[in-house]
Amino acid sequence: MQNRFDEARARKMFSEKRELLGRGLSYSEKILFLHEEFGTSRERKAPGKDGIRLTPDRVAMQDATA
Repeated sequence: MQNRFDEARARKMFSEKRELLGRGLSYSEKILFLHEEFGTSRERKAPGKDGIRLTPDRVAMQDATA
């Protein structure tokens, strides 16, 4: 499964998230938001309480046999 990166969609999503949070985004937030399941988060989340659904495109393992 390969998802193509859509720069226009990413810029739009970043703009919406900045407006929702009322501040700029950190690098780690940008990475997480890019991997967030599309259309699942329109409201502000409480850190440590609310979960998010992610769709990672790569997974790194410590052990080669994992």
